[in-house]
Amino acid sequence: MQYAFTVFLLGENYESFEHWKDLFVLVTNCDEFLIINKDFYMDLIPVIYGQLQQFPKDFFIDNISSNNFMK
Repeated sequence: MQYAFTVFLLGENYESFEHWKDLFVLVTNCDEFLIINKDFYMDLIPVIYGQLQQFPKDFFIDNISSNNFMK
C-alpha cells in the first residue's frame, strides 16, 4: 500500500493511485478482519493519516477529484 502511494505521489502515476485506492477500500471494508486483527488496524491508522497529509491541498477540492471515494 505504501509503495503504491509513493509511486502515485512521486511518479504521478494514476494507475498507482487506483491500486492504492483499491487497497484502501479493501482494508477499510473488512469488518471481520478488523475484529480479528485489531493490531493491524492500529498500525494502519498512522500510515493512512500520514499519507493523507501528503496529498496536494486541493486534491479533495478540485472538480475532478472532489467527488471521490473518501467522501
